[in-house]
Amino acid sequence: MNVGFLEASKISNFSCFIFHDVDMVPETDRAVYRCPDHPTISHLAVAVSRWKYRLIYPRYCGGITAMSRESVSQINGFSNTFYGWGGEDDDLYNRLSAHNMSIQRYPGNIARYKMLKHDSVEENPDLKEMMEKSEGDKLLNEGLNTIKYKLKNITKTPLYTRIQLNLPIPPPKRKKGWMEYLKKNIDDAQNKVANRLAEKLQEVSEDIFSPDDNEVKIYF
Repeated sequence: MNVGFLEASKISNFSCFIFHDVDMVPETDRAVYRCPDHPTISHLAVAVSRWKYRLIYPRYCGGITAMSRESVSQINGFSNTFYGWGGEDDDLYNRLSAHNMSIQRYPGNIARYKMLKHDSVEENPDLKEMMEKSEGDKLLNEGLNTIKYKLKNITKTPLYTRIQLNLPIPPPKRKKGWMEYLKKNIDDAQNKVANRLAEKLQEVSEDIFSPDDNEVKIYF
């Protein structure tokens, strides 16, 4: 995403940037893709089919976000240290929070998306350690200013521009002792139980959207 922002900025002086997961498809045309004024960003993936059309947790900033050029620059883009699945969405929230930026969301009956089925991606084995760094604001100094890549090709078409590049390989995995593996297995089991409980609570809780709710909400 950092590369997309930097390379798009070379093409034109764009003022609004939409960061969009390719597996999310809008079910309505009511969620307008536009960027609010800095220092507010727009989080669009509010009601997604995978999570029964409910916001999975208040800090969630994944899926689709719309940010002005000033906002992306202010938070130094995205962390470059996340490989595999997980963590980058919560790190984005931590970056926004560290810079006292707010998040606006459409109600769920407007920002409603279908998540397409696809093969799962392996979770980052160092995710817990990475999130501890993120929560401690230890990743704020890397992002747009530290991204390294080798541009291979740029292809322009009538509907999109394809940017091909090479990124650095992931860092070598740190060897862990048996105590760390045991603790990780216990933590994973606890997280799975917590996630199942959260899903059950979501099923019996009130829907996030009301058919008559059309107000955009701001979260600080």
